[in-house]
Amino acid sequence: MELSNNEVRHKKNLGVEYLEFTAFDAYPNILADFAIRGQANLDYNWSENNGNYIKLAMALGIDYDGIVKAPEQVHGDEAARVNSIMDTPNRVDALMTNVSGISLVMRVADCIAVLVYDPVNNAVANIHSGWRGTLLRIAPKTIRRMADEYGTKSEDVVVALCPSIGPDHFEVTEDVRAQFEAEFGLSHITQSDEMHYLIDAPACLTDSLIEIGVQPQNIHSSGLCTVCHNNLIHSYRANTDDEKTCRNASIICIM
Repeated sequence: MELSNNEVRHKKNLGVEYLEFTAFDAYPNILADFAIRGQANLDYNWSENNGNYIKLAMALGIDYDGIVKAPEQVHGDEAARVNSIMDTPNRVDALMTNVSGISLVMRVADCIAVLVYDPVNNAVANIHSGWRGTLLRIAPKTIRRMADEYGTKSEDVVVALCPSIGPDHFEVTEDVRAQFEAEFGLSHITQSDEMHYLIDAPACLTDSLIEIGVQPQNIHSSGLCTVCHNNLIHSYRANTDDEKTCRNASIICIM
């Protein structure tokens, strides 16, 4: 199945399948991709045993030794500045840098990976925003942190929302629904049955970005649901039990 649309190109190279965001075509110094399971069923979990990050680096034409990822993502709202390939920030859910050659990686399987580029100050961020992180507004907080570190202005950034669980499949119970209503109101919540509700988490995240001044025309969503496309994209909810730990990888780099 081909996943390309107006926002992403589905590409295949050296057995690796990934989505390339068209929003970054105007910035040839930026690589912004989302590596998926593909037909080869690749897994980008923390483990290096399968060598998939080496395959990914070769397919994208980046330096494997320049990949930086947080060993433990904890569904929080902390962002870490990466100044060197020797940095290994732990227990954070967002990474940012203004150093070329560093490839920031986050791992997701239904959560929203958010790729951010500040073309004025040439800085990037990669954010893991699960439902808890979305409630904590980790994406707006990371952009504010970029303002402190690099002088980033919200109105300048280009943002890409990677494939995540869509509004037709993110079904929750009353406790989670109540948290989203308290934070974002009712506009992105619908009741699916007597005890369950469907939430459009990407729409909530988008609202939170616009509230801090990100321009709507600069927010680009892949429009792809991980559950709907589980044959090519890992989904925690749709994966079989023996694949629950499998992950896709979002990656952004200043070349």
